[in-house]
Amino acid sequence: MQIEQSNLPKESPERKEKHTSLEEAVEFFRQPKVRELFEARIGSLIEEILELNPRVLVMLDKAARPLYWALNEAWKNDERTQGKKLPTVKFLNFGQAKEIIFPEGKEGFRQEPTPYNYTDKFHELFVDEETIKDLWKDFGDDKKMMDMLPDFYEGDGPVLIVDDYEGSGSTVKTAKSFLQFQFPDLEYMNHAIFYGLDSIVLKNKKKAMNGTWLPWFNDKSYTMVADDETPGTVFSKPDSNKEDRKDAIALRKEIISIFKK
Repeated sequence: MQIEQSNLPKESPERKEKHTSLEEAVEFFRQPKVRELFEARIGSLIEEILELNPRVLVMLDKAARPLYWALNEAWKNDERTQGKKLPTVKFLNFGQAKEIIFPEGKEGFRQEPTPYNYTDKFHELFVDEETIKDLWKDFGDDKKMMDMLPDFYEGDGPVLIVDDYEGSGSTVKTAKSFLQFQFPDLEYMNHAIFYGLDSIVLKNKKKAMNGTWLPWFNDKSYTMVADDETPGTVFSKPDSNKEDRKDAIALRKEIISIFKK
């Protein structure tokens, strides 16, 4: 039986726009230059992991999932990692804390003074490690943080903090300050996957956006996690929207295909 087109359910403008956005995101990673850069940068992360032998990888904010999809698949297929186990990975989201410590100033720059930051002579913002202690007492789920203790205190290597993009550095500074408060006496190092100069390759041509661009910059639903508005949380929660999860699964499939041998 042939169904008339007029009887088919119509897609809402919002979903139509979302599907168009997903097509752009998937197409973005199919671009040869993007694939080549992504492969190289994940390869550099693997090289650093093998060199440092970190006790834990801390992957930051919502971008942590797409980066983990790439790293996990690359690790399974890289000749250098055969017979080696990927270090324990923890996912933490410091969106709430960062907005308190480094609130956005004019034109989107994180330059507003707060009791929790200070500026050096080069006008770069840093976390004030004395005043921040009062804030950190109200952040982090005690039970979840306690569950992490064995992973953080086993092994001899540093804790490696992984972020998708190095801009002002406020995300890593926030994460490192919190982790040092929770797990003192450990060594912390950080690794960024992409940088501002990558804008030459990582740009959204269809929307003509200036600067470095990655699909999840505009649409966080690709990451399979949603904002957790619980005060003081440093964790994300699974995205319960089934349609958004379908889109995230499609993007994950495309990312994995880049690293599958």
